[in-house]
Parts: sequence; structure tokens; C-alpha cells
Amino acid sequence: MHDHEVMELVYHPSGEAISCLEDRTEIVYSDRSVVLYSARVRHDQAPSRPGADVCIHLKVPSKAADLFPAADCFAHLSDPSIGEEFWSLSRAIPMSGSPTSCILDLRVTALLLRLCAISESEIRISDPQKVFVQNARQFMQEHFGSIHCVAEVAGHAGVSEDYLRHLFQRLEGISMTQYLARLRLDRAKDLLRHSRLPLKAIASQCGFQTDRYFCTRFLAYTGLSPLAFRRQPGGPRPPDL
Repeated sequence: MHDHEVMELVYHPSGEAISCLEDRTEIVYSDRSVVLYSARVRHDQAPSRPGADVCIHLKVPSKAADLFPAADCFAHLSDPSIGEEFWSLSRAIPMSGSPTSCILDLRVTALLLRLCAISESEIRISDPQKVFVQNARQFMQEHFGSIHCVAEVAGHAGVSEDYLRHLFQRLEGISMTQYLARLRLDRAKDLLRHSRLPLKAIASQCGFQTDRYFCTRFLAYTGLSPLAFRRQPGGPRPPDL
């Protein structure tokens, strides 16, 4: 068990575990989840599937801190920009009184507000059309590496393929095919950053039929080849296999 003098946010791009609090409360998290621990909340975690942790520590004013629970989990986040923001903030160096520090404060505030908004939207969903889309999103988030066609997603959601395609595009502003590709490519970015897996293994895990096709899509998505992305300066050294 350990705690921190400030609030801790932990983004888990991969992995599964149970985080145990001192009062025996258990928080279960998995891929693309964020776990929040308030200041001085003792916790530990027991991983069932090893993964990566991206941590940021926040000094939150007491009045704002009272708005958050002792601990909470935001599961299966579909917005890839949240993971990117965690990655960026975890590498930032705050300097008290500098303009950079003010900008970091604003970015952290925006991140907390987005997490709160996500939590509220999940609770308030009651529209059947939104439920169909939410079920489709969750299925794609959990099975993007093995999905062969959109018809599989529609079958899980319980509606026709054409209807779900139209509904998803209207409510999400992106096609199901684009959304599925984005999930796969964002997962590939995590694996390139946090592992030494060869490109062929990454392509297979992320649902691409060949590593050549994976490299083509990755270049179009990020502007960098997978190898160039992995070799970017300033990033942490990935663990050995």
C-alpha cells in the first residue's frame, strides 16, 4: 500500500488489474482506463495482465478536490486524445510562476473536466439509438484486434448493419470503419512506445492482416513510419521482452 500527498491520475493504455484501497474497496480496470486516487488515499494494485501505466500527479485546491471521490475509474475510454494528453503531461516539467506552468494548469483542468463529462454521459444515456452506438463502440474497443467486418459489430449491437452504419456516422461524426482503424492504430502507438515487439507482432495484435498494410496505414495516420515513431527522441526506453 502507498499514497501520495497530491491527487494521482493513472492512464492504463494496456493491462488489467484490481486496485485495492485501504478500506478494502476494489477498483477493476483494463485497457484504455483512467484511475483517479485522491490525495492520501492508500492503494495498491494486483495485475492479472501486465501493461503500461502513465501517471501524473496534480496539486488540486481543496475545494476542487472535494468534488471528486476518494477513488474512481473511467473505463474503456474511446477518445484517443485523452491518452495522448496523458502521455504529453507525464513528460512535462512544471516550473513555478512561469507561463508554461499556467498552460499546464489549464490543460490539467481541461483533462479533469473531460473525464467528468465522460462519466456523466455514461450515466445519463437512455436514448435507444445512443445505446446501440455505445454497445457498438464498446464491442469495437474490446475486440478490435479480431473483428473481421462491421457486420460482426452490428450483430453484437442487435441491429442491421446498414442502420448501425448510418446511426454511428450521425451520432459519432465518424464512420465505423474509421473508428475501428483509429482504435487499432492508437493501440499500435502504445505498443511501439511501451514494448519491443517486432512490427509483424504489433500488426497482428492490432488486427492488421499484414505488416506492410499496417505500415502504410500508420504512416498515413501519424506522418511517421512505425520505426520512426518508435525512435523518436525523448521518450522512455521500452522494457525488454
